[in-house]
Amino acid sequence: MVNSFGLHKRRPDNHRKLKKFFDKFVIAFLIPLAHTFHLLKIWPYRDASKISKISWSSFIVFSLFWPVYGIIHKEKLIIIMYVFLFVIQAIIVLGGFLYG
Repeated sequence: MVNSFGLHKRRPDNHRKLKKFFDKFVIAFLIPLAHTFHLLKIWPYRDASKISKISWSSFIVFSLFWPVYGIIHKEKLIIIMYVFLFVIQAIIVLGGFLYG
C-alpha cells in the first residue's frame, strides 16, 4: 500500500479478543442495565413523577427500528441488546402511566 502510514496494519490478536468481548458482553448488557435504575425508582416506590412519558415513549418507538436493522444485517448483538432495551423501556413507560 502506498502512503498508508501504518493505518492498515494488522492488530494483535489480544486486541481483537478484547474488542469482541467488549462488543458482545459489556455493551449489550450494560446499556439496558443502565435503564434498570429507572425501574428501581419507579416500581418499588410507585413514583414516576420525574420522568417524561413523551421522551420514554419516543425511546420505545426508536428502539423498535434497531432489532429490525439487526435482523436485516444478521447482527445478533444488536437484536439482543435492543430487545432487552425495548422491554425495559416499555416497563418504564407503563410505570410512568400508572404512577406518574
